[in-house]
Amino acid sequence: MIEQLNVSIPTEKVRGQKRIVRVFRPDWVDVSTPLPVLYMHDGQNVFSGNTATYGEGWEIDRCIDLLRLPLMVVAIASAPNWLDRYDEYSYEEDEMLYRRIGPELARTRPTLGGQGRMYTDWLMNELKPRIDSEYATDPKDVGVMGSSMGGVISLYMMATYPSIRRVGSLSTAA
Repeated sequence: MIEQLNVSIPTEKVRGQKRIVRVFRPDWVDVSTPLPVLYMHDGQNVFSGNTATYGEGWEIDRCIDLLRLPLMVVAIASAPNWLDRYDEYSYEEDEMLYRRIGPELARTRPTLGGQGRMYTDWLMNELKPRIDSEYATDPKDVGVMGSSMGGVISLYMMATYPSIRRVGSLSTAA
C-alpha cells in the first residue's frame, strides 16, 4: 500500500507550499515487523507513470512485491521547477551552470545550487525520525537512491551521513 504525506521542506521556494512524500510498505509484511528503509529522490517518478515527470514510473513497489523484498520505500517528490530541483540536489553553488542558463533566467535567481545540505539535513533530521516513529522501521538500516542529480545528492549523503548503509546512484549528472 502507498500512503501519501504532505510535508514542508525548508528549501521550498513558495512559503507554506507542501511537498508530496509517498510511503510504500509491502502488504505481505506484518505491520509490526521492522523494515529497512530506502529514501528515494524524485519521488514522483518512483511508483506510477501517472505521477512521473516523463510519464514512465519506476514501479518499484511492483518490483519489491514481485521479488518479495522486505523493504520500505519513502519517495520524496522533487521541486516542480527544474532549477529549484537543481538547488536542492546540489550541495554547492554552480557558477558554470549559472552562466549557461542565460541572462534572462539568471536574473530571476541570485544563485544556482547549494541547498543540498539543507535538503539532506531535513531528510535525515526531520523526515527520517518521523518515518521511524510512524512506521515499524529498522532505524539503523537506511539507504538513499536517485538518478541524475538525485544520484549526485545520494552520493553526497553517503559521504556526509555515516549512518547510511546503502546508496543507489543511477546515471549521475556529475
